[in-house]
Amino acid sequence: NLCGRLPLALGIAGRLAASLGLVDTGDWGGMLAVLSEELHESSGGTEEGMIRASLRGLKGSAREQANVKNMLLLFALVPEDTHCPLECLELMFEAVNPGSGATMMHIRKWLKTLVDRSLVLGTVDRPSVHDLVLDFVVAQHSKEELRAKHCGVVNAFREARPTDIRGRRMFDRPSMHTS
Repeated sequence: NLCGRLPLALGIAGRLAASLGLVDTGDWGGMLAVLSEELHESSGGTEEGMIRASLRGLKGSAREQANVKNMLLLFALVPEDTHCPLECLELMFEAVNPGSGATMMHIRKWLKTLVDRSLVLGTVDRPSVHDLVLDFVVAQHSKEELRAKHCGVVNAFREARPTDIRGRRMFDRPSMHTS
């Protein structure tokens, strides 16, 4: 009932219970209290409350938790129903979190945490997000923040594009408008 019988909310709640070690204990009082508190504080509905509860239940250092949350927030920049290649996620993560030093192993680790919590769909190698999770991560940014992050990502892709044998970038924006 707490999950509103919504499949996404049930999946997230189940994964949260498993990550907190509550599945085999039979002690659901603590779990219900956490979920009730999150749902009460959340103005965005059942799914948003479950997402917030799952993020609050992250384990590890504060930096590790922040990186996992930042990885989820990165999906605000990925179009709906799109599987984002890991190489792109790595480039995007560094673009919006400069100096993070994120490697492919970090990206995979953080994605695994999110997949294990049902916050990211698919597999670590083919991640995507449910449209309700996408709505949540987009709502965590102001329009200005999203615009700035999109610009940072586009610039990172421009800088990473291949060059020809003379070292020139293979896509030259000014020459695009000369025809």
